[in-house]
Amino acid sequence: MKLKIPPAIVTGIFVGLMWSIDYFFNEVGFLGLPWHNIIAEIILAIGVLFGVLSLYQFYRNTTSVDPQNLDKAANLVTGGVYKVSRNPMYVAFLLLLVAYSLVLQNILSLFCVPLFIGYLNKYQIKPEEKALLEKFGDEYREYLQEVRRWL
Repeated sequence: MKLKIPPAIVTGIFVGLMWSIDYFFNEVGFLGLPWHNIIAEIILAIGVLFGVLSLYQFYRNTTSVDPQNLDKAANLVTGGVYKVSRNPMYVAFLLLLVAYSLVLQNILSLFCVPLFIGYLNKYQIKPEEKALLEKFGDEYREYLQEVRRWL
């Protein structure tokens, strides 16, 4: 499976899009939430935790984290945080975007979140699932039925 844009870069593009929306439409989409930075920090901390735990599971299972070369995946990772989500790294990126929208306090930037989910579902996750089904067969099929895609 060869992707054109790695998920971390896609996340960066969405951060840039959110910043642009805030820059050009700051007064239109102002949230004005009290304690927004504290809430954003908590969400970001949860996202970082998801990301670190997911990377740890890959390290622990001695397999590749490279989403562009799934043929390098030596083992199917289903333990730890992967019991909660099939895509905890992408959940981490998603939480980063939600936290950033709270820091910006711009409600219009929140519209980027469902666009991000839709993009990843179509161009990253579904092709990944197809490749993993081919590689791991029934083991992955069973995992698909037991664990949700996001949360």
